[in-house]
Amino acid sequence: MTGKNKGKIAKPFFSVIIPLYNKENFIQACLKSVIQQEFEDFELIIIDDGSTDHSLVKANEIKDHRIQIFQQKNQGASHARNSGAIKARADYIAFLDADDEWYPNYLACIYKMIQKHPQHAVFATNYEVEIAPQEFRKTRFSVPLKNSVEVVNDFFEASLKDALFLTISVVLKKSTFIELGGFNPLIASGQDTDLFIRLGVKHPIVFSKEIGAKYNLQSENNLSKSPNFESRLNYLKAYDHIANKSLKKYLNLNRFSIGMRAKMAKHSAYYKAKKQIDFTYLNTKQKILLALPSLLLHAVKKTQVLLAKKGIYISSV
Repeated sequence: MTGKNKGKIAKPFFSVIIPLYNKENFIQACLKSVIQQEFEDFELIIIDDGSTDHSLVKANEIKDHRIQIFQQKNQGASHARNSGAIKARADYIAFLDADDEWYPNYLACIYKMIQKHPQHAVFATNYEVEIAPQEFRKTRFSVPLKNSVEVVNDFFEASLKDALFLTISVVLKKSTFIELGGFNPLIASGQDTDLFIRLGVKHPIVFSKEIGAKYNLQSENNLSKSPNFESRLNYLKAYDHIANKSLKKYLNLNRFSIGMRAKMAKHSAYYKAKKQIDFTYLNTKQKILLALPSLLLHAVKKTQVLLAKKGIYISSV
């Protein structure tokens, strides 16, 4: 592994970690969104995971003394994030994917929460989803959030509609990340959900309703678009033994989602997912959708996308 260090600074408050793989069209906007943060006490660690396009060139064009760039052969996002966390000098680590962006208030918002709740280890802001260029969908959570900042004790119950946070909108104590075991490099897709399950079982989340991050649903090479249905079902099964009703609902919702996507792809994993789903946790709409043929599901999905672009978001939950 080779590294490029653009200047050492004193121990920063945050270490920002960006895994980079073939995101030449997005990496500069991503980096600028970090450099333009209102809170400036951070280091920015980029782990280039063997990019084969001009991602590394584009990253090197952004000049800032807080940036460090390291290169490794392609080993996947989990390994890249874990490698960045090992290099991190700050007590708090933040992750940002190379095709997503923060708003200027993000780190400042997290910093304020840490100052008010130093006993906690997990901090997150709200986020929005860019479903098409300059077209956004706001999040909807499954528990009422009455205050601007709240300590959410049940991540799973709060995440039965949209996830309470994404990898790009959460900051962890480095010691907590290490204690949890980091991202599982054996999981090709869904490693973020796997980490969140381990995190949600043990830790409350200090959450701000303030929007601090933008998730780009439309980028190329987006891991959320990668099927890997079988592996996703396998890692979910590893948590079935935990006696937590909210977690069981959360696992069931993930299995439903995998089953729906597998059915649309005409993948045999649909049958495996269906066997693992507890139908007592499904609502009527979900049961109907699961029974629809693949062709009709594609039509429903297209309609959902069109409505979302008009500001009308309809989901199965």
